[in-house]
Amino acid sequence: MRGRPKNIKNASLVGQLNEFKLDHRITLAEMAGMIGISASTLSRSMTSQCFSEDAERRARRLLNPSAEKLAALHLLQEFAIKLPEIQQALDLLLDRPGPRE
Repeated sequence: MRGRPKNIKNASLVGQLNEFKLDHRITLAEMAGMIGISASTLSRSMTSQCFSEDAERRARRLLNPSAEKLAALHLLQEFAIKLPEIQQALDLLLDRPGPRE
């Protein structure tokens, strides 16, 4: 049996979350909702300064949303580059002639 993965000690994340909470004038429960975890889980994690990998990832996304957006833009760019190949493959699968040149 695998069990639960170990939590990660991260005192600096606690400080960043406290600063975010004060800067945005929100409660711990509101911040937990923004992160996507329960208030009791966030409270316990901040008190122990230990976070699960998932909770830490979610909290970092709240603190640094631009990193998430940048990753999405890179994915979109990769898709745009592959679009002609995708169109060609779909044309072959659907037995349609490709664009005329």
